[in-house]
Formats: sequence, C-alpha cells, structure tokens
Amino acid sequence: MGILDGRIDRFGAPISAEKISAILPDSFEGNAQSFRIVARTAARKWEERDHGLNLRYRTLAAILKYPWQRGQQPAEYSGLENRKWGAYHSESVELKLALEIAAATGVMGTHRSVEADIMDWADDVSYAVHDTEDFFRAGLIPLDALRTNDTLWDGFLTYASDSIRARRVQDWAFNKTIFDAVSVAVRDRLPRRPYLGDFESREDLHLFGSDSIRALLRGIAINSNGDLEISIEQRTRVELLKKLTRYFVIEQPDLYFSQKGQRAVVRELFWDLWDMAQASKLGRKSVPLPARFADYCDLALRSSSVDGYDSSPQRLARATVDFICSLTDGQALNMRNQIRNGGQPPNARVASI
Repeated sequence: MGILDGRIDRFGAPISAEKISAILPDSFEGNAQSFRIVARTAARKWEERDHGLNLRYRTLAAILKYPWQRGQQPAEYSGLENRKWGAYHSESVELKLALEIAAATGVMGTHRSVEADIMDWADDVSYAVHDTEDFFRAGLIPLDALRTNDTLWDGFLTYASDSIRARRVQDWAFNKTIFDAVSVAVRDRLPRRPYLGDFESREDLHLFGSDSIRALLRGIAINSNGDLEISIEQRTRVELLKKLTRYFVIEQPDLYFSQKGQRAVVRELFWDLWDMAQASKLGRKSVPLPARFADYCDLALRSSSVDGYDSSPQRLARATVDFICSLTDGQALNMRNQIRNGGQPPNARVASI
C-alpha cells in the first residue's frame, strides 16, 4: 500500500503493523501526497513556504479524488480498505475547509466536488485510450491480433470480466449483458493491422482512439445532486480498455519483478534517511542532510501544533516521505547505494538536492 509497508527493517528484522503505525499512522498514498504538495510543500515564495501554492479552497476540493483521510471512506468505497485516501493528518484543516467551501458553493456531489468527478473521468478516459494506443505502438498490446484471434480475445475477456466484478469500489453494478455488448463494440473498432508507423496504421489507430473517446464522452451530464452522470455502458467500456494495459503489460513478470526491486530500494532509503533526520534535527549528533531534505524536516517540525501527529519522529517521517517523492528514480537509487553499499560520498549534484 505504501512506502512504509515493508516486511523487514534495515537490519533484516520483521516490521510489525504496530511499528509502522507508530512511526507514521497515515503511511503513504499518492493522492494524499499530491494534495500535500499543493497545499503545503510546493511554495512559490520563501515567506509562503508553509502554505504550498496558496490555492483557493474550491480548487483544492477539485483535486480531492478521495476526499477523506485514511480509513474514513464511505460505505461504497469500503473495498478500498486503507488503499486510497486524499489527505494526510498534516492537511486535515485544508481538507475540511476545502469540502466546506465546495458544499457552500453548491458544487459538492454525494462525496466529492463535481470538478473532481470531471477530473477523475477525464483521467480514466485518457488512461484507458491513450495508454492502450501507446502500448500498441510499442508492440506490447496486440490489438490487431485481439480483433481476429478468438482464443486470445476470449482469454482477455475472461480476465477482464473477473477483474471488473472484483473491483474494490462498488459504486455501480456489473451487468453481464452490457459487458457482452460493449466487448463486441470495442472489438469491432480495434485496429485491423499491426502498427508499422506508416500512414495506414496511424490512421487505423487514430480511428480507434477517436471512436473510443467519443463513446466515452457522449451524453455525460451533471445531475440534480451535483454528480457527474455516466452510464454503465461507458463505465464498462472504460474499465474494459483499462484492463488491456493491466493484462498485457502491468501483470507481466518482468514488470512485476522490476517494481518489487524498486519498492525495496524506496523502503531501505526511507529507514536510512529517517534515522539521519532524527540524528540531525532532534539533537543527538551533527549529521549533514541534503538541503531540500533539511527544508522538508524544518517545515514538518514547524507545523507541530496542527499536523495531527503525536511526535517529532512522526513529523520527520512525513518529511522523509516528502523528500523521497521529490527524487528521480536515478537519484533515489544512487542515494540508497551510497548509504547501503559503501559507495562514494555524495557528489555536489546529489548533496545539493
């Protein structure tokens, strides 16, 4: 679920759920991290560095895809358990005010603002269509073969049907009749030839993408409750297209092992940097920190009266997550190797991060 959910610590000992919660009870979540960045850490001016981008609360409400804190999701989102939430304890005030302003201005639907609904659907459409196009161009999703090969298509449909039925958020009902009709319509518009980069294959792929987007946007409206009204046919179509990427790309062994290794790097880096932050900021000894990391630590410690955390170590854990999220893959791997493998001391470029 998050950066802190490793099973061993930096000494190879098991890490219990109780230990993780004691360190940082709201762990890591990408949506909550994005909200924290714009609300708290991405300051445009030095003197405003405690206020993020200083956005209006209605704008913040539009960012909240999951407008609750960890474990506070509404009933139809209960399947997410502790997998998705929109704000950490440190941004509880901003979360509360953003939702209150959205409700007062009449743009709050059942759970989130209508702008957030629109953003979420636009994200789904973009992901479903354009990722499929990109991976077809790269030769990873065989759209042309799916159109003609019944065995390949049936295998994918079985996976997609089971996956959609088992989705964690049950805010619309799976309908087998609709699924069958949508799958026929989608298959009928798949490209007829492999992608070769020539005019004909580009045109064929463009028609597939255009038809898919039109079908997913047709007739969408805001209902009297302030919610975005999307038909089950459209929801089924977007899920079916998204499953193409998951089936042919994400759940393949090569990517799985690569991601597993990346998780190990991030977890190890977290424990080491968190120890360094405590040594540097809580007065045990002088430990030099990268400049940006030191700034994040100072910001977290300054917000102690309103951040919802119980201790300075927890606040420094949040700052450690902030810093790791600011690194590129290469920077994170380089820093972890320097700490763990006795590498060369950080050069000026890394030390100035």
